[in-house]
Amino acid sequence: MRGAALVACVALTACGGGFGGGGSTNASQSGLSNLFGARPSSEVTVTQNRVRIAGPEGYCVDPTGTQNSPATGFVLLGNCAAIPGSLRSQQPADPAILTASVGDNPGDPVATRLAEMDSYLRSDEGRSALSRSGDAGTVVVLDSFAQNDILYIRARDTSVADDPDVSSDYWRAIFDTRNALVTLSVIGTRSNPLPPQTGLQTLQGFTQVVRQLNGAEPPPPPVARSEAEPANAPSAPQAPIWGGLGEVGILRRLLG
Repeated sequence: MRGAALVACVALTACGGGFGGGGSTNASQSGLSNLFGARPSSEVTVTQNRVRIAGPEGYCVDPTGTQNSPATGFVLLGNCAAIPGSLRSQQPADPAILTASVGDNPGDPVATRLAEMDSYLRSDEGRSALSRSGDAGTVVVLDSFAQNDILYIRARDTSVADDPDVSSDYWRAIFDTRNALVTLSVIGTRSNPLPPQTGLQTLQGFTQVVRQLNGAEPPPPPVARSEAEPANAPSAPQAPIWGGLGEVGILRRLLG
């Protein structure tokens, strides 16, 4: 096994990576933050790959839950209006906990191994990496699909969370950018449940913001409905778009 970038990304997100506020805050902040202490901001840059992280409208970076080193980074984002010290009053339409984990990717682009990654995350070893407790038995993969070189996965983790209000269900997106592997998550709370479709839409918006910040082209617009198609005809479900399978190597290198 060569390297452990994805295990760092996935494990940081699964474990909460500083939800309790105890993590170090080395991520890049504005000049005012450096002078007067870390403040919540709309954007942060992490790791030696200079990956820029920001959330959709209404979400700000929480500096008390942000960790950074040359090889790995973890960013916690929440409701701007609810983060102490925030100078922003925006609130997201559907509040949730957002996280971003970034790690070096020493292998081939994950975009070429999407089907392999999906299979791996459903295995005992992959579900162990997804679990907060490291126990594969606590994780069930509920849904997954690939789109625009991104793997989306919905899972349920029944292991004990640091915050008892954190929902056991979450959505996650995994993709490459700037020679780094990025894992984004959207997690609801028990007191404010997040419907699965709403969570996915929030994650897709989060993913689009991060990819465009790091130089990716906007995703293509949806294909227009044919004029000959009846207006009330149901839309056909989009099949997963998988890359080449290749060897199992990259996932075993990165997830364990």
